[in-house]
Amino acid sequence: MRRFQADGPDGPRDRSHRPHTSPKATPSEVVGKIVHLRQNYHFGPAKIVMYLQRYHDISISESGVWRILKRLDLNRLPASQR
Repeated sequence: MRRFQADGPDGPRDRSHRPHTSPKATPSEVVGKIVHLRQNYHFGPAKIVMYLQRYHDISISESGVWRILKRLDLNRLPASQR
């Protein structure tokens, strides 16, 4: 009833439960470095983790890198690059 009074006829409709922000999301510059390493050097998740830790002092898990690659549809290299 409160939503109907506040928003009118559209108030009671279902709303998204998706959070407005994700405070623990991987920073965009780290995602950019992961994408760069994958596209230019064809590194896998383990090698990307090692490279980021050694040269950029960025700590991220292999599964985190894999999820980022999967989300961006970069999880499989073409046959010519394997």
